[in-house]
Amino acid sequence: MGDVRPALGANDRLWIARLPLVLRSICLVAWIVAAAGLRIGAARTEVRTEGISIVLCVDVSSSMLSEDFAPSNRIDVAKQTAIDFVRARTSDRIGLVAFAAQALTQVPITTDYPVLEAAIQNIRIGMLEDGTAIGTGIATAANRLRDAAGKTEVLIVVPSASTLIRMF
Repeated sequence: MGDVRPALGANDRLWIARLPLVLRSICLVAWIVAAAGLRIGAARTEVRTEGISIVLCVDVSSSMLSEDFAPSNRIDVAKQTAIDFVRARTSDRIGLVAFAAQALTQVPITTDYPVLEAAIQNIRIGMLEDGTAIGTGIATAANRLRDAAGKTEVLIVVPSASTLIRMF
């Protein structure tokens, strides 16, 4: 075989010289197709639903550290309940307001549930000056609902028990 190959000529070995160029071209085309994000069989559907606008108003005063729900405290139970509530929604727009001595909008009304869940997880006691200004929290939440789209608006207040006692 070694003696016959040189006699065949350079034409038979020409494909070996062109192989790197061909492989580079194939790789370039594959990279362009991958970057374009082509999808075969993908269909776009538009679904219109009408949900309600909801604002969760959560007390973050130091009274929420009471361990009424052993072994958890009030804020942990409130956060888990709020997360369960958000996970049960499908097309509702939900916002989050935290209040203590003042109120602060954590998340404006949105359908981005993962962002809302992360904000609920990040709620902590001491993020606002200590106190319980439930009226300010309700007013801030109501202002968020005022500009909300949709016909139905709901405000859910998650106060501590001491706040409820002071109210009545």
